[in-house]
Amino acid sequence: MLKKIKLLLQEAELYRSQSLLTEARRKYLSASDLLTGADDLKNRDLLLNGVNNKVKALELEIDKINGATSSPEVDAKVQDLIKQLFSIPESGNDERAPLEGAIALAKFGQFERAVKEFKQLLANESLRFEAAKNIIRCMSEVSDSEGIVANFEDWDAASFFKVDQFEKLKKFTREILEKKGMKHAFFDEPEPDILPESVFPEVEEEEDVIDINAISIAFVEGPLAGQNVELDVSFQNGNIITMLIPSKEKLTIESLSVGTVMDNVQYFSPIALFSGKGLIAQLAEIAAGPKKGDFSLDIKVISG
Repeated sequence: MLKKIKLLLQEAELYRSQSLLTEARRKYLSASDLLTGADDLKNRDLLLNGVNNKVKALELEIDKINGATSSPEVDAKVQDLIKQLFSIPESGNDERAPLEGAIALAKFGQFERAVKEFKQLLANESLRFEAAKNIIRCMSEVSDSEGIVANFEDWDAASFFKVDQFEKLKKFTREILEKKGMKHAFFDEPEPDILPESVFPEVEEEEDVIDINAISIAFVEGPLAGQNVELDVSFQNGNIITMLIPSKEKLTIESLSVGTVMDNVQYFSPIALFSGKGLIAQLAEIAAGPKKGDFSLDIKVISG
């Protein structure tokens, strides 16, 4: 039994050294169980006390890590300041100001507050489709596929969207979830047969700006000169796309400068690949939330 206890303690220490805290805790608990039943073992109580202290220390560390990701929102005053500083409509269209304010919150990792504001915009028919897409984007950032499905069920029950819009939203969501490895059976349903155009003769929708999923930047100078870097698009507002860049991608961040026009950018969308230019409109560090320490990059798409 002593040999088994020593092996468990060695395994626990190995897991702890590799930051596999949950596995380490499990090994320590197994050792604790064996020690509890080893009445004839010399210094058992001393060993048991030491192992239990290790378990408590690990639990505190695990709770600390979990706590860091379970309180992602900054206070309301800071959120309001984010909206004011980063939601100035280029078009001067006051109707879009609330949408751009919610997008600004999302860019800075305030996903819960952003979703609430996007949901309020669902009442505005002209912003409804765009608001719904941004709700999906926010919820995918926190891996809430069940929440996304719940929204679709609510939208379907309320008949918020025309049939073709609803199917477009499902396709849009399917592509986002697949890209993030978050497939859900709800979006695996086969799409319905396309109805003849004459069935909806009155529906003549204005096409949105093409959705862009990812970009590839060919750097010609700086630390990444001669290299291509691909970035996934997290949010889009017209021809402004937003990428969230992890803080560990230091060379990429150092290679970007606000005001620079990049000549060699490839834009990937579900229906096309095109080359163009891109103006770096904003690069800001995220100060709070689940993306704290990462960077929010805004690029203005210049096609042609």
